[in-house]
Amino acid sequence: MSAPMAYPAVVMPNPLVPDETLLFYLTADKILAVDRKRRRPNGKDDAIFKNNGTPVGHLDSPSSLAAVTKNGVLTVYGFLTTILGTAVTYTVSQVSPILNPLGASDDFKTSAPTGLAAVAEEKGPSAWVYFLKRGDATSDNAVLCEAHDQDGIDDYTVHAFKEVHPTNTTSLGAVYDPDSKARIVFLQTILEGAPSPKIRFLYVTNKYNISSNEIIGFGEDAVKVGTPLEAVYRKLNNEGRVYVYFLNVNSELYFISSPLPKYNDPQPVAAFRWSAPQVLDTEKAAQGSRISVKPDTEHNHIYYIKANSEKPVYVSYSHAL
Repeated sequence: MSAPMAYPAVVMPNPLVPDETLLFYLTADKILAVDRKRRRPNGKDDAIFKNNGTPVGHLDSPSSLAAVTKNGVLTVYGFLTTILGTAVTYTVSQVSPILNPLGASDDFKTSAPTGLAAVAEEKGPSAWVYFLKRGDATSDNAVLCEAHDQDGIDDYTVHAFKEVHPTNTTSLGAVYDPDSKARIVFLQTILEGAPSPKIRFLYVTNKYNISSNEIIGFGEDAVKVGTPLEAVYRKLNNEGRVYVYFLNVNSELYFISSPLPKYNDPQPVAAFRWSAPQVLDTEKAAQGSRISVKPDTEHNHIYYIKANSEKPVYVSYSHAL
């Protein structure tokens, strides 16, 4: 079964097969599936998931997925749905390689499964999962939270960034900078009482010293409110760089990029130098499509669903760097 049009997906490289991409997504049966995408003409050798009788699961859509490689293990995160009477609760959970909430307390629960991102150390045990905690699914009361597994033993603690005011429709993107040990989180926020289309980023250190700034240089139609967001870290010519992918108001695929601040920069947020938004593909994305990126040595491969596709499946666009 292919990924339905409004269902979330996340791509990761196969750590054991260099030319293979793993596309994780949620099916209509509320379970996590994976397609193995290979670099072959027309994808003829792709290994596509087939449901041979798996029971209906507890991963509702629309929703969000995120993935990292943590301690050498490819780990996928999502939202586990719990229904008690008329109350529906979503718990931030590991959904692969096992299905297990990140914690049992209410800190990990939310009323709507929107917004999810994750990063991990390249050579260390730590992982961070970002999500929106909402008490009331109908009001603008979302709080950006970070769940941190410091020792790589699936023991997560939650920190809430109450000084940030996300929109209820925002997606989340995040990268980890191995040079500065900082996390950079991207989202859309409430400004002057209304949802702003512009993208804001948070620069977070290990001591929860955060700096926040709006990415300037956008025109009025540059970013779609509620756009899917994805960010990826690259080391190019000995310089750390971040790429952010999003949709404009016409649902066309765009990106911006910036070099990352140098280690111990006293004003790291001011050191970002963002490029002007650049279009990658003028073919529109389908309603409900997510964006996910898999880098290789020379490209960022962006996966999304194109509008008016014969089949509502995720396809890749290769962004040459």
